[in-house]
Amino acid sequence: PRLAAWKKFKLDSEWQTDACEKRVYHRTYGYAGTFDLAGTTSLLKGVKGRGIVDLKRSSYDDPATGVQVAAYAEAETSLQKEHPAMRINWRAGLKLNDDGTYRLQRFESKADWPTYLACLAIFRWLKDNRQ
Repeated sequence: PRLAAWKKFKLDSEWQTDACEKRVYHRTYGYAGTFDLAGTTSLLKGVKGRGIVDLKRSSYDDPATGVQVAAYAEAETSLQKEHPAMRINWRAGLKLNDDGTYRLQRFESKADWPTYLACLAIFRWLKDNRQ
């Protein structure tokens, strides 16, 4: 059923994957992660250019997912400075349902990236100051 949901998403959106399970690293902020998918779509309203889609079994619309994919997007964009067409312009969570349907949640909050940086700073502070 999830494969059917994936095929439906691809058909509905004309999604074209250009990266899958890609490991990224942000040199300035010193973190790494692996995003699920990056690519383009010509049929999703309000999106232009390349985006990151994180596949979820649940909580696809959780605001924390927006923070997570903001970190992936910033890391990927930092690696693509000399290739403007490869920058990440939008972010989303995609839930593939057991009934062959899907739900896509775009994340547009400008607070997601600063929230990630705040969490990273707290994580590092705790690591340095707690045992």
